Amino acid sequence: MAPTQKARPSRSTERMRLAVDRLVYFSHWITPVAAPKRYDTRFFAAIAPARQHPLHDAKELVDTVWVRTVDALQREREGKLSLRRPTLSTLETFHAARDSGALMASLRALKNIRPILPAVTADGGRVLPGEAGYAEAARDPAAKWR
Repeated sequence: MAPTQKARPSRSTERMRLAVDRLVYFSHWITPVAAPKRYDTRFFAAIAPARQHPLHDAKELVDTVWVRTVDALQREREGKLSLRRPTLSTLETFHAARDSGALMASLRALKNIRPILPAVTADGGRVLPGEAGYAEAARDPAAKWR
């Protein structure tokens, strides 16, 4: 280490621990079969401790903006923010709660979380299980990803 560099405190020096007991599993999304890259992703929520500030990773994420759910949903409707369906669905769920405590209670109450596997329609649109046209789109192996 160069003389001007400071050593970073280690996790043990900081007495930090991963608080997995605070994580609440609430959603499971799988990328449509027609996608060129596939992901199988589970979503968790937790309330951040006081005085803790999140950082953008600057690698996998392309952008970070901190806004209220109502503002993010409004920007999406106005075409000022482009959100993927899992993110949009999450924001809609979060916005429906009156506060963070109510949100976490409703997420904890979820049982038997089933994977959500969108399908791609012949014209490149996306449909979710239960939506009109899903069964047909899910059977169409020739669907094009756009």
